[in-house]
Amino acid sequence: MKKMMIHLVTTALFIGFSATVYAAVMAKCTVKEVKENTVILDCGEKSSKIKVDDQITLRVNKKSASIEGC
Repeated sequence: MKKMMIHLVTTALFIGFSATVYAAVMAKCTVKEVKENTVILDCGEKSSKIKVDDQITLRVNKKSASIEGC
């Protein structure tokens, strides 16, 4: 029973820590300006967590075209 409790507590702490780290990294940014090879982003309050030389992944919102019927 004692081992089971230790495993449950360890698993809960691991899941909690993983969720906190994942949420801390996520930031929604808006593109403000594009000049040649430079993109200027506005990330609001979370911009302080992004450092120079951090690699980021951009997810572009695609606008779907409407399909007209016959």
